[in-house]
Amino acid sequence: MVRAELGGAGVLFSIDTETGFDRIVLIDAAWGLGENVVQGAVDPDEYEVFKPLLDDPTLGPIVGKKRGAKTVKMVCSRSRMQPTRNVRTSEAERGAWVLQDQEILKLARWACLIETHYGCAMDMEWAKDGETNETFIVQARPA
Repeated sequence: MVRAELGGAGVLFSIDTETGFDRIVLIDAAWGLGENVVQGAVDPDEYEVFKPLLDDPTLGPIVGKKRGAKTVKMVCSRSRMQPTRNVRTSEAERGAWVLQDQEILKLARWACLIETHYGCAMDMEWAKDGETNETFIVQARPA
């Protein structure tokens, strides 16, 4: 089981969803389970990556970063009636980036691979296991 509530999660788009610009990967990230990001219930960190430069490891294609407020995170609950719950994030969590640069680039590269595989712009969800720090794509669908 992925323990994303201890790590982070979010969404990943292989295009700029507002403009349709297809040379950018957009990543949204928050602490805890990804449902808050998907539902728009939290102000996530946002990252922009310029796709044409991803193949060159000597370049830094991260072209934008915006730290979100991330005031709450969704965690697993012990209650059968309410399997998840939101808790306030700590000051340290609110002030920290959810993803490090190497994780941003890995997710952006995965987005490009998935987009190429399916032949269209994609909307994906990802999660980072809070115990192992492994990152997973947990869902992908056309954008």
